[in-house]
Amino acid sequence: MQIEPDCAANSAFLNPGPSVLPQVIAAWDPTLRELWSADVATAHRAAASLYAPTTTDGESNDREPETILCFQQELNQRTPRTPPTPAERYRAVVAAVGGQLHRVREAPTQPFVEDLLAVALRPVSRLGAGTLTQEICAALYDYHRGVWSPHLTRSQRLKIEAALANALACLPPDDLEEFWENLHSGNALMRGAMRLGLEWLTSDHAVPHLLCGLDRSTDSDTRFALVDNLARIGDPRALPRLYALRRTAALTDWPLARRISAAIGVIEHLNRDQAHRSLLRPAQAPPQDPGTLLRPTAEIDPAPATLLRSADPAPPS
Repeated sequence: MQIEPDCAANSAFLNPGPSVLPQVIAAWDPTLRELWSADVATAHRAAASLYAPTTTDGESNDREPETILCFQQELNQRTPRTPPTPAERYRAVVAAVGGQLHRVREAPTQPFVEDLLAVALRPVSRLGAGTLTQEICAALYDYHRGVWSPHLTRSQRLKIEAALANALACLPPDDLEEFWENLHSGNALMRGAMRLGLEWLTSDHAVPHLLCGLDRSTDSDTRFALVDNLARIGDPRALPRLYALRRTAALTDWPLARRISAAIGVIEHLNRDQAHRSLLRPAQAPPQDPGTLLRPTAEIDPAPATLLRSADPAPPS
């Protein structure tokens, strides 16, 4: 389902299904369970861990306490009692995270909106909340159509760009179907917004998403953009897929094949000093008994009969 041009909120994230890996739910469940603790300090600490600075933004800002408080209120209002299973707890938390994100997005003129949005997106990345893809796409659409531009400086807009790019790259690639659909929308503004998001996918985390996009996209312009991003990232994980795609494109889309060849050249050049990692290595440590190693017979006297020897020379004819 594509987002309509007015970016009206969709209630799908209110009851999201667990599209993330079970180990992610299991890893976060002890923290999520504490969100319903009767001890206020324990519940607050659990909420703060969801909204703590990430490795990409790396710093706290004054909007964290406000966001954490609003999230806790949202969660308690939606789900006042602790859900009985880890999956249900995860769904309840993602719904509250989505509600908080939606409120920030719907108030673009509030002070420090760039910090509020950056903080509101942090749990999306941590929880791999793919069911919030539509909300991320809506934020991309808002940004592209200039909702924030009249109110923010360039540095503030860059903060929004970085937060959206990080959230998009941290979503499970298999949950980005709506993003790829919007990339081919009949709405030119929507296509432009998704293309902008595509241009921001330039971190190592984005490689699986870009490779997934190559499998799902058919038009040349989108594939060009995906290939160019892979070249900018320079991650060798992309090479097998690019090799295969180049062989196919050489028969059907020569411009794309040339673009892929250029990207392959860039990635191989960037990783030329890493070739030692792919050299053959022994499957196991050498045996402890040196007598089992192959060695010249001249080093051992008398030479055991078990050592390998060259064949006897052929008799003269």
